[in-house]
Amino acid sequence: MKKNFRLALITVIALILIINTGCSMPSFLGGDDKTDNSEDNNVTIENSAATKKVKKVVSDYFIKAFSQPIEKYNNTAIVPEDIKPFISKRTISEGENNPEIGIHLPRYIELNGMVVVEYQLMNALKDKGIETTYIGKSTNDLMYYTKVQLMAKCLPDIDFYLAYKQNPTTKLYEKQAVNIDENKYDYFRIVASYDITVVKDSSDYKIKRAVESSTRPGYQNRVLLINNDFVERFPYINTDKTPDGKEYANKEDGSRFDNESKLIEKFFTNFKELDNERMNLLKSKWFSSQKEFADYSKGILKLNIDKDKKEIMQIDDQYKTKFNIDSFPLKSNMGKVLKLSNFEIIPHPAYTKKQSKYIVKFEATIEMMSGIIGQQNKYKYDYFVVLNNDIKSPKVSGIYMNSIINTGTEIVEK
Repeated sequence: MKKNFRLALITVIALILIINTGCSMPSFLGGDDKTDNSEDNNVTIENSAATKKVKKVVSDYFIKAFSQPIEKYNNTAIVPEDIKPFISKRTISEGENNPEIGIHLPRYIELNGMVVVEYQLMNALKDKGIETTYIGKSTNDLMYYTKVQLMAKCLPDIDFYLAYKQNPTTKLYEKQAVNIDENKYDYFRIVASYDITVVKDSSDYKIKRAVESSTRPGYQNRVLLINNDFVERFPYINTDKTPDGKEYANKEDGSRFDNESKLIEKFFTNFKELDNERMNLLKSKWFSSQKEFADYSKGILKLNIDKDKKEIMQIDDQYKTKFNIDSFPLKSNMGKVLKLSNFEIIPHPAYTKKQSKYIVKFEATIEMMSGIIGQQNKYKYDYFVVLNNDIKSPKVSGIYMNSIINTGTEIVEK
């Protein structure tokens, strides 16, 4: 009796262990075990089959949308035929011919006095620079955030308004039969951000909504040129490094950046040739004439040449604006620049294909004229620097001092 009780108890314990560990009893009914494919259909998993399908639909949509001229989208209430394959049936059937349709197509926008008139996909980038991130799910709607890297072709706003006129009905600008000088155009990089809603349409994923992030409510407000909150501007030159940090992602841009950085650093390092007396003489030449300022900078101070005796400053008749004497590092109570270090040279967001602009920061040790003998002050300088945009022979064509901060004092015995 006790033996039978023990066997029964062991059997019960074994069954409990099997159930708790998730094991299953073998099937003797002839049915095949089926593989669970739930991960493939899980849009929250980065590399699932479903996620890849959604991202492909979104990428293909933007590639098609930004491959067309903006003029093609003069009526934003109509979904163009070539992007309809990516749009859900509901959006097309219920939203078409309604200007409030949730499909925001490429349009003209103004950024810092320049109007974007054409978008170009960054073909050298993976997936043409289209990055889609899963946000969440609401009922059957899958929500994503997409960033599209683009090269923007622009016109100065004054030229844009001469060549484009606003349609009083659609409120969109339409290109006129006007010849535009190609030299008027410039280029810089942007990232456009969109909020995307994807739904399962039959067996395929389709886009239900693709709207500009941070958009203004109402069609007429949204299509204003100055409504650009969904766009972030970046320098034309790309100084990003590869994932391992060993080289530039864009080697041509990287080489240009290195050359321009060396030029800028050399320009400021040359100010070690300048003491208080020479600074006063330079100021006199600056007030006198362009020629005297240029000759003294190059011939006596060597400010305008590098080690190979190549000119590194471009001094023209606008020199008093471009090289304001108050922007030079040495101030009235400073004796001499002893050391410059910790250079930080960054392309300015306003760096375009035709305008090379930089943010330049560095530290300097200055021997002081007044105060205790041997007094040396340390300063942090912040500059806005413009180059002449000649890739083969770059020169500094203008400087503007943003700030100078005293960071400390020390007494050095001589």
